[in-house]
Amino acid sequence: MKAVQPVTKRGRTMIVRGPTYFAPGDEKAFFDWLLTIPCVADVGGKARDLHISLKRSPSAKDMVELSALLLRYRMPIKVLEALKTSRNVKWLKP
Repeated sequence: MKAVQPVTKRGRTMIVRGPTYFAPGDEKAFFDWLLTIPCVADVGGKARDLHISLKRSPSAKDMVELSALLLRYRMPIKVLEALKTSRNVKWLKP
């Protein structure tokens, strides 16, 4: 599993193993949902890895959406730990 890697001073790119789709419309639903999360700027990929560009550090609400999306599509949520900030750290605590 790859970590979140800084790409510029203004943004970050989260690299995560791609999703598992369960129905024909799932791929569209996945990308539609992902792109509605306010901190997400863009998404691309190489092979099975998704490169999710972020506009800013995720808020607590963004983290809830990101984790729900990753869990729904059987993607590792451990990558979210690298996105911890003072704004969302409480959400990540058990």
